[in-house]
Amino acid sequence: MTLCRMVPELFPHVRQLDINILGELRLRPDTHSTVIALGGIETVFLGPIEDMVPALGPGREVCIAIQQMVFHTLFMKKLELYGQDLKQDIYNPYNIRFWKELDPDNGLLGYWICDGAPDQCLGNIYSIITEL
Repeated sequence: MTLCRMVPELFPHVRQLDINILGELRLRPDTHSTVIALGGIETVFLGPIEDMVPALGPGREVCIAIQQMVFHTLFMKKLELYGQDLKQDIYNPYNIRFWKELDPDNGLLGYWICDGAPDQCLGNIYSIITEL
């Protein structure tokens, strides 16, 4: 994601950064469990974010909202892996978020992952606009 490379330069003094990733993840039934087992979902959606966060420097709060299916898949995976040690928070009255640590030796380097948009296929937004 080019945007992730640009954020530290465009917003050098940002203290809180919220990014909502809107996308649609379509996995074939025969590859779904393999992609999840290999961490493919996490890599595809969050890989560029994990390069951006350290470049922002210390003292920044970053929260990434990802589509609900992906969020719940990751959340359950992390909850199973870390149990009660998984750092969780209520992000607003309706959404939960969990902490993704990037450096185990420095618990402050990481970002929040939160529940984003529902998994509704909206189709091509341009065709909706032209039909109005």
